[in-house]
Amino acid sequence: NRYTLEQHKLGCSVNWDPRYPSDTSFIILLFLCCLFIPVSIIAYCYGNILCTLRMLQNIQDLRSVRLAKILINEKNVTTMCFFMIFIFLICWVPYAVVSL
Repeated sequence: NRYTLEQHKLGCSVNWDPRYPSDTSFIILLFLCCLFIPVSIIAYCYGNILCTLRMLQNIQDLRSVRLAKILINEKNVTTMCFFMIFIFLICWVPYAVVSL
C-alpha cells in the first residue's frame, strides 16, 4: 500500500482509500498485526499468569495466612490484567475505527 500526507499536511499515514483489492488486504493485515494479534497475545499471557496463581490455591500445604495473601494478590493481578487490556483497547480501537 502507499503512504500519503494526512489532511492537515503535517505527517504521513497509510492511504486508507482502498482503490485496489491489494489495498484492502493490506489494511486488513495491518489491523490484524497491530490490533488483534497484540490483544490476543496480551490476553493469553495474562491468562497464563492468572492460571498459575489459581494453581497456588490448590496446594494443600499452605497455611491459611499464606493462602489469604495469595487470594488478595490474585485479585490484584486479575484487576491489573483486565485494566491493562481495557486501556490497550481504549488507546487503539478509536484509531482503528476512525482509520477504517
